[in-house]
Amino acid sequence: MVDNMDNMINNIVWDERYDIGVKKIDSAHRRLFSIVRKLYEIVDNKQNVQHFCYEAVKYLNNYVMTHFVEEEAYMRSIKYKGYEEHKFRHDKMATDIIPEIEKELEETSYSEEAVNHFIGVCLGWLTGHTMLEDREITGKIDRKKDTDINTSVNNLVMAKGKATDEEMEIIIDNLDKAVSLVIKELFNLEIKTANRHYNGEYFGKSVYYRVTYKNKKGKRIKILMVIEEKLILKTVGKIIDVKFDIIDKSILSAATQISNHIIDSVGKYLRLKNSKNEQYVIERSTLLDAEYFKDKFVASYFDFRILFNTEEGSFAFCAKQI
Repeated sequence: MVDNMDNMINNIVWDERYDIGVKKIDSAHRRLFSIVRKLYEIVDNKQNVQHFCYEAVKYLNNYVMTHFVEEEAYMRSIKYKGYEEHKFRHDKMATDIIPEIEKELEETSYSEEAVNHFIGVCLGWLTGHTMLEDREITGKIDRKKDTDINTSVNNLVMAKGKATDEEMEIIIDNLDKAVSLVIKELFNLEIKTANRHYNGEYFGKSVYYRVTYKNKKGKRIKILMVIEEKLILKTVGKIIDVKFDIIDKSILSAATQISNHIIDSVGKYLRLKNSKNEQYVIERSTLLDAEYFKDKFVASYFDFRILFNTEEGSFAFCAKQI
């Protein structure tokens, strides 16, 4: 089985934007994406899905652990300042996400839905983590140099929980810049602001993802992302060079994982924490249906709500401190 997995590396069209410039780490990333792509092909062709997925999960689990150890050793060797936060994300994947997926697969006897969930989570997590977090290790992304975001205003407003009209406009500018930079880093897409005060207007068939973050001080931030389906299909498909036509379980799972990484990276740009106690983690998340969004969305509830356009589709980013 290991030999078969190793041979899969040749089957993927690799985008060098994913490289961080460290040969061992780049090779591991290529191998991991290759496994995910091959698994998608197996499921799509209905080829011995249960057996292959069982073996792939075992292999992926072992390989991920080895990769994390190697990557963490490299970070320590260069005294990477973001080591603790980066290791936290590795630990979350290794001790929470993968075991949860394994449990679901076993309990459903490797059902098609569970396998698609596994593929989507792996694809989305690997994409977001590699492009937005691993590339920080070697300076491919430098959040201090890449932006002139006025973080002092963000932290002031977070502390007092309210803003003047002038402060609000500055934060909207900051949020606009941060989201644009993250999308550029992740998908290499040019992005334009369509509406700085989005009111829930329909801009195409979309996925609605709501997530609440909480820190140790009890502060919460609620995020709602409205993402046009065609944007999801095109961007996720590009990652493993596959043309997706419909939103299924794997695509939804990938989209939610990628959205989590987008939100985390926007938070880094805005620097909404000064200590470990201010580290925000996901408290709960859910996908909403279109009817629920149409009936329940109240623009005035959100502090910030911006609509963005790209050449591949549109999306809205709404946020509120609660």
